[in-house]
Amino acid sequence: MLNSSAQTDGLTILPATRAGAKYRVKGYFSALNDSNGTMLVYVWDVVDGTGKRLHRINGRERTGTSKTDPWQAITDKEMQRVAAATTSRLKTWVDKR
Repeated sequence: MLNSSAQTDGLTILPATRAGAKYRVKGYFSALNDSNGTMLVYVWDVVDGTGKRLHRINGRERTGTSKTDPWQAITDKEMQRVAAATTSRLKTWVDKR
């Protein structure tokens, strides 16, 4: 999902194992139940070739349902919103550099 959203925003995402990229993006996700459903929390760190963090993108998406395992409440819909928000913010940051 992230790759197709990036293409829509005019960004190219390569595998992390590919040498020569100017930036690398590392993602972290958590899914948590609360009184209003399930919250998907995400953080993306943009790092340089040495691993120094240059930029952080974070956010959250809520589902209207709760499950015993909060990951089961996360659907493609939430993941698509994360991808769209991430690539939009990433493009804005890249364009300013």
